[in-house]
Amino acid sequence: MHPEVPLADSLFLGIDIGTSGVRGSVIDADGKELLSCRTELETPQIKGSRIEQEPLIWKQATFKVIKELSNKLNSISNKKPIVSLA
Repeated sequence: MHPEVPLADSLFLGIDIGTSGVRGSVIDADGKELLSCRTELETPQIKGSRIEQEPLIWKQATFKVIKELSNKLNSISNKKPIVSLA
C-alpha cells in the first residue's frame, strides 16, 4: 500500500485472467465493488491432446480491462487512488 494514502481513501484493483476471458474489479477499503468489466478471449485451439492459446491476447485483453476500468473511474470523478493490484 502507498504509505501516504490512508486505507479508507484507497481503492484496490483485482484482475482475473482465464482461458475464456479477463475480468477486472475495483473495490474500496470496505470491500464494496465500485466497478467491474470483462472482455472475452478467443476460444483456445485444440490440436490433438494439446490446447493452445496465444499469450499476446491475454496481455491485450488485460490492458483493455485496465483501461476500461480507469476510464470508468475517471468518469465518476473518483479521486481515490488505486494502491494495490491482485
